[in-house]
Amino acid sequence: MRARILRDACHPRPGRASGRPRRLPVRLHCNAMTHDPSPGSESSTTEAPHAPALDKKFNTDLIWNYAATAVMAASGVALNLVVAGWYGPVGLGVFNQVYAVYVVMSQFATGGLHYSSLKHVAEHVGTVPERTAAAWSAVAMAVILGALVGAIIYLGSPLVGWAMDSESVGKGLSLAAPGLFFFAVNKVLIGVINGMRRMRAFAVVQSLRYVLIIAGVAACALMDLPDYWLGATFTFAEALLVLLAGTLVVIWVRPGRGCISWPWLKRHAAFGIKGFLSPLVIEINARVDVAMLGLFLSDQQVGIYSFAAMVAEGFYNLLVVVRNNVNPMLVQLLKEDRKPEIKAMFKKLAPKVYVGCAGLALVGLLLYQPCLRLILGETEFLQSWSVMLILFAGICVCSGYVPFDFILLQAGQPGQHTLLTSLNLMSNICFNAALIPFLGNHGAALGTALALSLSVLYLNVMVKKRLGFYFGPPVE
Repeated sequence: MRARILRDACHPRPGRASGRPRRLPVRLHCNAMTHDPSPGSESSTTEAPHAPALDKKFNTDLIWNYAATAVMAASGVALNLVVAGWYGPVGLGVFNQVYAVYVVMSQFATGGLHYSSLKHVAEHVGTVPERTAAAWSAVAMAVILGALVGAIIYLGSPLVGWAMDSESVGKGLSLAAPGLFFFAVNKVLIGVINGMRRMRAFAVVQSLRYVLIIAGVAACALMDLPDYWLGATFTFAEALLVLLAGTLVVIWVRPGRGCISWPWLKRHAAFGIKGFLSPLVIEINARVDVAMLGLFLSDQQVGIYSFAAMVAEGFYNLLVVVRNNVNPMLVQLLKEDRKPEIKAMFKKLAPKVYVGCAGLALVGLLLYQPCLRLILGETEFLQSWSVMLILFAGICVCSGYVPFDFILLQAGQPGQHTLLTSLNLMSNICFNAALIPFLGNHGAALGTALALSLSVLYLNVMVKKRLGFYFGPPVE
């Protein structure tokens, strides 16, 4: 009945008496409607979509996610300290080798499905049947792919231990392998939460993963378990996390008959195949400067550089927080072909990001050496200040565009997004290869900064070619 009333209001039927005053058609704007789904509000088929806007919710969500980022950063430091303190250098080495393999294989376990769940849930957030099918079909795909990759790693863990000449690494990886299954499911569930703009829950779930890993490490230490048991902490954390994330998604996206559909399974598979390489490329791009330095310089110089690079990566992740909040908004704007509003949002947000990034960079550079002296004394790491200066400069140049650099993914073009990330990686490799032999650490920093700056050009060119507009400068 409501649908018929709305149809008649927007499209009056012909043949009415000409003597009666004609009622003007009512035009409904989705951005004038609000969307606050609750567990009991899904009785109707269609709900009002989110209104993409840089509103109070956006600012509140940013605060929550920055707090989560702080928890994750502190947890990362605490994790290394706890492992090193209880298990020493050998235990820390085993843990980090297992973690390195786990991170790489997790990209194959998720297969880009978390990107697909984010994009398609945000796209259909106002339509209950489509949203439900998009969410739970992605979860079903993650169950299959995660189980497959987890089983392969479990069976192949002795071979990995042999290749790394460490029986403990092999045993640790076998204990971490089931975690890949839960990790894949969690990434998709978190993508659903992100797509619905439930950013407070997104922040809590993201940060809880690291807290649970630390709890698992502490439990291993208190029970005096061998170092290879540290691999089990990944399975422990993901298994508990899936209970929370799964419960939230069940409440907000109630599964029912037909919630897993063959068309949606095929759509997620196609999206994942085209986009699953991009997170792997991004991870490589974040490490390529350190890897290439190792080919030319001593371990000491690489260590000095990597210390500054670690700080710079944390600085860059502050921009990733903004991107995570912008992504579901971009999906809605692109779905409704509101490209002028995307440019308007960029013009409003980018200058604020530039100012904030420049201010934080200045504070960080001023405090870097005094803080190092306070914590480590007169250490060789003080030499990394100039490296950090160059890296911070490169991040500042591209900072206003980072919140929007997943736009091709949100437009349903994962292959083009992979191409964009690959161009960024190739530029980084070329600049580093050209500059490191002559400038050493500063060459790596300068090469990375140039690649970051060039990424702005790549983004604008590809957005213009694929979407028909470009962002341009942040200020006219």
